[in-house]
Amino acid sequence: MLKQKVGVSVVSSRTMLTSVALLKCFAHDMNNLVKSVLRIRTFRTVTKQAEAVVNYLNASSAKWLPRAQEMMMQTYGKHWKFSTLAPTRWNSMQGCFASLLRVKTAMQMFAVKYRDDVDFNCTMSVLGDGEFWSSFKEAEQAVHPICFASFNLQSDENTLADVVIVFRDLYDKFHRSMYCNDL
Repeated sequence: MLKQKVGVSVVSSRTMLTSVALLKCFAHDMNNLVKSVLRIRTFRTVTKQAEAVVNYLNASSAKWLPRAQEMMMQTYGKHWKFSTLAPTRWNSMQGCFASLLRVKTAMQMFAVKYRDDVDFNCTMSVLGDGEFWSSFKEAEQAVHPICFASFNLQSDENTLADVVIVFRDLYDKFHRSMYCNDL
């Protein structure tokens, strides 16, 4: 641990620390990249819709969440929890997306079954929209490699070569994607 001497400025103490390398946080860069990807209009819209659905279902533990879980039980024989999106944890985005995508069929059936219910609001109506699911899957596929890269770069054992490989792989994936001109 480094301690600063009393009365010595940080700038002058840096010159004395010849054995310490101050490096940039590449995991933070990955988080910024996720934010950049999600600024694409299509992704921004579908992310807000998915977040609203998950938050609404989780908040409605007395009515809609049990009905959604019942539909999962009928469809898959078990039910899963929906992961919420944490605004400061970009890896949570992929978890939120995956938690909704893994029960896509049950959620589509849920939307069809309850769409005429007076309490079934427009937030949940996107669950019956094929375009929502298509855009949502594209958003998850765009975010997944970045979250994977961010996870890999959070290790203290990474070398510069590891960082370069991660960025190269991301470049290759985005260069081949249909959104390469938007990034």
